[in-house]
Amino acid sequence: MADNLPMILDARGNPIQRHAGFGGDSQYDAASFKGELKNWSPFPGSADTDILPELGDIISRARDADRNQPVAKATISTMVQQVVGDGLRVVPTPNYRALGKTKEWADDWAQAVQSEADAYFGSTDCDLAGIEDFSSMTALVFQSTLMNGGTLALPHWRARSAPHRMTEYRTAFRLVEIDRLENPNGMMDTEFQRGGIDFDEDGEPIGYNILRHHPGDAIMGFTREWDHVPAWTEWGRQRVVHVFSRDRIDQHRGVPVLATVLPDLKVADDYKSAELHAAVANALVALVAESPMGPEFIRDLFGDAETYLQMRAKNSPKFKSGMMAALFPGDKLAGFTPARPNANYGGFMESVLRPVSAASGMPLELVMRNFTTMNYSSLRGMMVEVKRAASTMRSWLTRRWCNPAYALWFEEAVDRGRVPDCTLDDLYENWSAWTKSRWLGSGSGWVDPNKEADAAHYRVAYGLGTLESECADQGENWRDIADQQATERKYYASRGMAYPGDANVGKPAPALKQADEEKTNAR
Repeated sequence: MADNLPMILDARGNPIQRHAGFGGDSQYDAASFKGELKNWSPFPGSADTDILPELGDIISRARDADRNQPVAKATISTMVQQVVGDGLRVVPTPNYRALGKTKEWADDWAQAVQSEADAYFGSTDCDLAGIEDFSSMTALVFQSTLMNGGTLALPHWRARSAPHRMTEYRTAFRLVEIDRLENPNGMMDTEFQRGGIDFDEDGEPIGYNILRHHPGDAIMGFTREWDHVPAWTEWGRQRVVHVFSRDRIDQHRGVPVLATVLPDLKVADDYKSAELHAAVANALVALVAESPMGPEFIRDLFGDAETYLQMRAKNSPKFKSGMMAALFPGDKLAGFTPARPNANYGGFMESVLRPVSAASGMPLELVMRNFTTMNYSSLRGMMVEVKRAASTMRSWLTRRWCNPAYALWFEEAVDRGRVPDCTLDDLYENWSAWTKSRWLGSGSGWVDPNKEADAAHYRVAYGLGTLESECADQGENWRDIADQQATERKYYASRGMAYPGDANVGKPAPALKQADEEKTNAR
């Protein structure tokens, strides 16, 4: 075995010989220590040992990129826009079968609970500071998690209701930046305390150590003091909502979404600045005056260099549009052809920024808002992929943040008697069935409204979809639309007018009708 290869031991401590396959040093090329892989020996650490020691530097650089690099800012903004949009709205969907109820009961119950939930989540009462409503808080939670790798939300119980509160509820959330989560007094990570989180023997978080002030506020004179916040109350109410994404088993802190592409972003930013400065410098030079006179000729003609420079300054031409310039004796003008802008600039920047969009799941064309090179098919294909990526991230966000927030509010609503047919005993006996819900986001939009409206009509008409699913795809609740249509239909009837929508009820979509006519004519 070569001296530079790691030694592998069996259960008895004896070296295991590497198998040389067809003259190689390993069966898998990926395990080879020859050629381009000879200096690639990463440490096989756990998720926490790979992340926690360097997490502070990664977060600081990701924030700096978001502040100063337009592409980084646009990438995160695009992800927030596609996933959260103008907000997420809860739709209660109780598991009526598990509760021994009927579908009709569930529909009536869900409407009553939703009206109560809309009043709370649509107000600023859900924010302990009274600044944001739940939609704004959700956008901030998602953006902070993308940029910092995680976000903390602490549910609080207000001591009293203030006159300016819009609802009677006292459950409110305080968002905490992830920097404040750390081991007290700079203690080293241990088996049961890592990255500011305390664990039990099963690896479940049981407590969080949170600084009272942001560590960056030390320059303002704040002392470093920690509060230990239990993960749950004695009766099982959640006290800390830790929003982060896990990429590995036993990972307890998240990393910024831009972590893998920060080097690419830095290279692109430096290159862009260098090209911009070079282009500006070149633009300042229009023509170059050349003189054939050497140092000896200048000395013989003018006596010294200082006199020569003074005469040149006095007789230097001031160029204006359309003028004929009189030059200094012996001078001639030469054209100046700058090397900027660089013809390869666009291609280089695109090759660097493509990995950034790939890491985020958002196409570069969407991040840069440039669709000039796309036709309908490619644009439609891109939007399908964007929708799939956004749907996946939205599902993750609702599981990690929206559902816990809804459950905490729901518990108080039950306690206040605002939820029909449910007591606290009922809730604690079957928590998941009572608090089951889904969240509607912004509509995905249409590339070609006519074609896609026809396709929606087709799916419903042939049983491949429902009004609920089609409306949800556009960020709407089908019941709200039906109620509004009923109101409009009644108003039209009072005026003796036919409601416009009734003319198309039961008829095939225009595109399908045309296709059927073409088939009939062909026969």
